[in-house]
Amino acid sequence: MSQHIHADATYKLIWQGFSVLIIGTTDFNKALHPFDLARCSNEKTTYFEFIFNSIQIGMQKINKALLKSTILISDAANSIKNAFKNIFNYSYSQIMCGCI
Repeated sequence: MSQHIHADATYKLIWQGFSVLIIGTTDFNKALHPFDLARCSNEKTTYFEFIFNSIQIGMQKINKALLKSTILISDAANSIKNAFKNIFNYSYSQIMCGCI
């Protein structure tokens, strides 16, 4: 399993203005492999905690090792960083990315 997780929210996918949260990883061919996609009313830590925790629960249910991601790839949103810290409980590196 990959050691890095991509996490972000976008507001341009649906006309109602709700955010769409996406969590996934990439492989050596730079292809995105999404784990989770959720529509939420806004971008809060509790929503990202729910998604990160749901991924761990899903891994347990299919008898796979839990994610031990050491790299978070996201924008500067505190909601993503705080949720990652709260669920994974260990030190990590963050790679910041964003649109210009």
